[in-house]
Amino acid sequence: MSASLSLLNPVPKIDYDSFDKSLIEVHKRIAVLKGVCFGLPNPKLLLSPTVLREALASSEIENIVTTLASVLQAQLFSEAEQSPADKEVMRYNRALNSGLELMKNIPLGSRVIKNVHDALMPNESGYRRDQVYIKNTATGEIVYKPPGANEIEDLISDLEKFIHDDSSNVDPIIKTIMTHYQFEAIHPFSDGNGRTGRILMVLCLIYYELLNLPVLFISGYINSHKSEYYSALRNVTEKADWNAYINYMLTAFIEQSEKSTTVLLKIKDLHDNIKRQIRRELPKIYSRDLIDELFNRPLITPTAYSAAMGVTYQTASTHLKKLKNIGIMNSFKAGRYTVYANMALIDLLSGNDQ
Repeated sequence: MSASLSLLNPVPKIDYDSFDKSLIEVHKRIAVLKGVCFGLPNPKLLLSPTVLREALASSEIENIVTTLASVLQAQLFSEAEQSPADKEVMRYNRALNSGLELMKNIPLGSRVIKNVHDALMPNESGYRRDQVYIKNTATGEIVYKPPGANEIEDLISDLEKFIHDDSSNVDPIIKTIMTHYQFEAIHPFSDGNGRTGRILMVLCLIYYELLNLPVLFISGYINSHKSEYYSALRNVTEKADWNAYINYMLTAFIEQSEKSTTVLLKIKDLHDNIKRQIRRELPKIYSRDLIDELFNRPLITPTAYSAAMGVTYQTASTHLKKLKNIGIMNSFKAGRYTVYANMALIDLLSGNDQ
């Protein structure tokens, strides 16, 4: 269908009261998740593995499929040795981090959105200049015609005002959800809109101070309920049915908040257990930096360990062998490299720890 996209200023008329119960639940669960982050020994060390987990899920929605272990391994090697799928996932990782860094200096808006997209899609800079069409991949049927390229700047400006407007009294969770729809409907880039739009949701949660760290993502939920997601988006466009779409997203936030909290608590427990074991069994090599490195880089080579810890290659190799001997690390050969793996953490992040 052809687009006739409504502006978000003034705010569309929606029965916000109907979401009260779900909104209370979302805020409660996000508050718990935020509290868990404060209770972690080093919250920032969790960013790399948890963001990578989201990068995998978000990329999978676009049929870019790889595994956590494969991407972690690819990070150790040269670009020539990385698969196309692994490169895409790593770009997603960098794009989110790039947006977070930029938001330390400027508010969330068009500059941040462009920056995120450019990091995600380095060969495509700026908004699209041509009309695009969204097609059913199975039938080839055109299911949506986004606004023309000449409308994008004005529509993004309207979206930016909506994000920043404090006078509308719209709950920030609802604003985050509406922002995601509007961005996807504008479809401002030639490619990468889906992944950029999902990053935008995380940035909104940070911007509205609902979270301090990017630890809540809904790509996993979308992957499990993909047809309902696209149907909900389409019904906003075709029928102005915001309620069904917002309800879908609130359910996603509730479920994923609980899952994220569970994963972070498990990471904390694993961190504590490994720390105690190394202090007990390998006191001569124990340090806080060592523990953090095993979680920041679940896969590591002696060369990478040497650089991170400021020790010689021989010392790094000795440390990693000792960690393997007490069962904390596994090792395997990847080409000419010996790679050591914190498999307990990899299994946890991959959902294989049940």
